[in-house]
Amino acid sequence: MKEVQSGVDMHGWSFHWTQAVWREVAGLGLQPDYNKKETVYQYVKKMMALPFLPAEHIGQAHRKLTLQAGTPALEHLCTYVRDTWIESTVWTP
Repeated sequence: MKEVQSGVDMHGWSFHWTQAVWREVAGLGLQPDYNKKETVYQYVKKMMALPFLPAEHIGQAHRKLTLQAGTPALEHLCTYVRDTWIESTVWTP
């Protein structure tokens, strides 16, 4: 990444982020829908892609995704991401 975007300040690893989100997806019972429904697959992938945005855009992108959550399980996923990662005092965008 540093070769492609030399000015990027990198913190953390997207692997750990996507692993944490995936554990929540599986825990919410969304794995079958993720595997069978393109809309759920695309939604979860967008959630997992949040760290690739500039930090100042992550909150707004998450809010847009929250408005698009079409099921209680996806709404819970949004709450998890917001509480654990976006508004957390431990992990910040």
